[in-house]
Order: sequence, then structure tokens, then C-alpha cells
Amino acid sequence: MQDAVDTAYEPRGGLVRVSRDGSWFVTAEGETVSLVHRRNLRLLLQAMILRRAERPGEAMSVDEVFAHGWPGERVAVGAQNRVYVALSTLRKLGLRGVIERSREGYLIRPGASLAIEGS
Repeated sequence: MQDAVDTAYEPRGGLVRVSRDGSWFVTAEGETVSLVHRRNLRLLLQAMILRRAERPGEAMSVDEVFAHGWPGERVAVGAQNRVYVALSTLRKLGLRGVIERSREGYLIRPGASLAIEGS
């Protein structure tokens, strides 16, 4: 079921499909990427999808991203690096045109052509 689609920006010319729970996405080129066995990446993507649905255009701070990706952990040193590496990995896996950095933090680009699927 398709819940949200923005068409103002299309990364590399196509729609990116993501599961609501962050467990998979399909790149604009049609490649399916599973995050089922990559818990931290799945949790990060899920949190970013939820943020976009509830508050489009509002970024998540590095601390917020860390709290969602590593729930229950209280690591001050190294937390920022973990977030950077995780988000860089998601970009390399096919979300380069979808995940954006702003002064306030990280977000799913407001104009990204994105379909959120699943319950």
C-alpha cells in the first residue's frame, strides 16, 4: 500500500520505495536492499521515515539519530562517528539522493520521490 509520494525531486530519475519498518527499500534504479540483518540501519531508516511522515522537513539531531539507531546505549564518545558511518552506509546502499544533512541534523529530503509501503 502506498501512503506518501512526493514528486518534486526524483533521485536519479525514479521513485524510491521504502518499507515503513525500515527493513527494506528499492532504489530509484530498481535494486532491492534488505536491512533485515542490519538492525542499526533498519532502526535509523525507520525513525527517519516516521519523522518525515509526522514532521516533514524537520531534521533529526545526531543525538536523536543515535538514540533511535542504538536504543538503550549511552555512548558519548564515538556516538557521532557511529551516526556518520551508518548514514554514509545508507547513502552508499542507494539512498544518496534521499538522505540529506542540514544545519539541524539529518532528514529525508522533503522533495524526495518516496513511496512508504507496508503497515
